[in-house]
Amino acid sequence: MGSAADVRVICRRSDIPPKKRRATQEALRLLYYQNVKKREGDKKRTRSTCLAEFAQSLKESLDSSFGFHWHVIVGNQVGFACKKRDKTMGMWNVEDSLTVVVWQSPGIEVLESPHSSEATADPSTPDADSGSVRESDGEGNKATVQGPCADANKEQSKSSSTKFRILQPSTIEDGSTVDQTIAVLKEELLKSPLEDDVQILAQTLRTALTAKMGPIWHVIVGEDFVVEAASNRRSFVLVAMGKMRVVCFQHEQKTGGSTVDWDRVFRSLPYLALALFCAAYMALQYLCGDSTPPTGAWLAWTYSKGCYDGWKSDMNMVGALTVGGLFLYRKTRIFTSREK
Repeated sequence: MGSAADVRVICRRSDIPPKKRRATQEALRLLYYQNVKKREGDKKRTRSTCLAEFAQSLKESLDSSFGFHWHVIVGNQVGFACKKRDKTMGMWNVEDSLTVVVWQSPGIEVLESPHSSEATADPSTPDADSGSVRESDGEGNKATVQGPCADANKEQSKSSSTKFRILQPSTIEDGSTVDQTIAVLKEELLKSPLEDDVQILAQTLRTALTAKMGPIWHVIVGEDFVVEAASNRRSFVLVAMGKMRVVCFQHEQKTGGSTVDWDRVFRSLPYLALALFCAAYMALQYLCGDSTPPTGAWLAWTYSKGCYDGWKSDMNMVGALTVGGLFLYRKTRIFTSREK
């Protein structure tokens, strides 16, 4: 059975900052081991159930560590087209065959041609992050995208047994946004070949949804995948056509969790202490240089407390300690960064 350290994880693509990316990868490795690897011999739990629990656990971990409203995809053959917030998207290979994608939504999506019709909408426009999840290439490179099927006869017509099915939601109100979303998906799927290139299909569906329903859409297409979307998503729909399943939902996020970078705040504290010391020294030098106490309650109080015999030597000692602490802090940071 081994341990979590034995789980093979490769980062294929990510714009997440290095420190946060390493933490995400280690959480992914541990949660995969706990929810999937350890339960491989458990006959009471199917692999699909284990992967669903793994996706849910990973999303909860991301929400807890880096702020709410993360999305997670876990699957083997998946195409996705989404709009991401900068520095939140990552794609990993787990045990070579499984791929995990995480991201957060942006606050807005600027449409280049908001009044464009379906005929002018270009599914190849790079307005969204997209990709197809295939078997690992073993080198951590980006996802491989296969070309269109060569069999023209197969692409020309679908089997009469292929039916469009609505799996979620169970109840649909006529004229609602969900009803309109399903209509767009059905129209596109009936006229689009269910080809092997699930990325192109995901991009095509997202382009149609955005043109007809507005932003911000996230679309996932494939036969074997799990999606854990943000709890405040809208217009969540799961449909199927033959073996192909399509998940789509709307979601935008005005803020990306906590707006205060506490790590940066703590890193700046030594420099802030040095700046405060310099300001205090110059203020006392100005006040104590005159033997006549200044007027004003606050200045008089400062003069009585700070201008005593030996105040310069005491301030020099404080300054030496501040500079020494800053020097030690910088050396410690350099040493720890080299270790990482």
